[in-house]
Amino acid sequence: MTKLNIVRDESTVDRIIQFCENIDQTGYNVMAVYGQAGTGKTMMLKKVSECLRQKFNIAAPTGIAASRIEQMGIKSFLADEPKTIHRLLEYTKGEKDEYGEYIKGKEPGPKRNKYNPLENHITLIDEASMLGRELYRNLINAMPYSYKIVLFGDERQLPPAQEKGNSVFLDLLNDYDAPKIELTKVHRQEEGGGIISNAHAINRGEIPKDNGKDFIVKDLPLMRNSNVFFKDISKHININDYIESNYQVICPTNAYCSKLNKFFQERFSENDPNKNYINCTFSDGGRGRLYEGDKIVFTENYYDLGFYNGNTGHVKEIIYNNVIYFRLEGSNKTITYPIPKMKKNQKHPRLKILLGYVVTTHKTQSKEYEEILAIYANDIWGAGNRRNLYTAVTRAKKKSLLLAEKYKLPEIIKNNGF
Repeated sequence: MTKLNIVRDESTVDRIIQFCENIDQTGYNVMAVYGQAGTGKTMMLKKVSECLRQKFNIAAPTGIAASRIEQMGIKSFLADEPKTIHRLLEYTKGEKDEYGEYIKGKEPGPKRNKYNPLENHITLIDEASMLGRELYRNLINAMPYSYKIVLFGDERQLPPAQEKGNSVFLDLLNDYDAPKIELTKVHRQEEGGGIISNAHAINRGEIPKDNGKDFIVKDLPLMRNSNVFFKDISKHININDYIESNYQVICPTNAYCSKLNKFFQERFSENDPNKNYINCTFSDGGRGRLYEGDKIVFTENYYDLGFYNGNTGHVKEIIYNNVIYFRLEGSNKTITYPIPKMKKNQKHPRLKILLGYVVTTHKTQSKEYEEILAIYANDIWGAGNRRNLYTAVTRAKKKSLLLAEKYKLPEIIKNNGF
């Protein structure tokens, strides 16, 4: 990546304000603000939002990221509440006719476009590494004349799911002349803390080191069955903590998540005869049981209910063939989730959720947990790469535990994921 046209941390806020308010004459409409884990990208967005003197938009690629901006108190009387880029552009789902075809003029897509642009000329985007190409194009098309966009992100994190190659954000950083600002000072932990120092080591292609405190590296336990698995990992963690939403098990592939979720469900739910359950089809097409007390992850945005794709929660109560009550992560808020009616020839209701004891690294992006357990098995193929591992371990605020085959870890670090 070129290091030209880069401004370091000094006077960063002033530099971004000058860019947004057209004081700086770069001729570019888009600026990138980037840095590794802990360098204060979201806090920089907060400072910029407090200093802007023109109306602006604040948005993020996902509902989780947008809600986190709001939780951090990032707001201004010159901007509406943070929202997803989809909501900013007023995406519609479209309408279909009786044959399942989209009705002409009612196809899915954004209402905001070059013929119906956004009112504000400035837009700030957090978690820009997750920004997909089509969404980025639609955002550009919806901006008014003489617009400015500032993207805040970490180019070393995973690119958007289902997209191959470089992300939009990385392409911008590779643009020789595009204005960019690199944040280098670590704020989130004491400099030299195990999580941040090992995350930076991973980015340099080095094997992370076990410091016996906040970053633990151990051999992958035997995974023949749940009893053997839990016996091994219980030597390192209190497994009961991982039922809670602020502790999370992370794995790079859906296949391994499914396998490990069954282990956890078997341990915490299946052997309790007092728990109600329903047979269902999960959002990935897999069939199984959902028990009261299960940890789950939502796979769709429910804006009206205030939770999003990637939010975790717990099944509070199941009223058979009627509704499921969920307790949302980090609150005592109870969500009422009507069990959908089954279509003809459908054996079980299809729910827009997955078991959430173990989730993929992609599902954790833009989130933070007190503690994470990252599991990298020997048959995770290309999903086990440096960017994936870096993204996983940096989700933790206080402790990261990495379980991986000794001979596999160097391969993971060597594969930079590009």
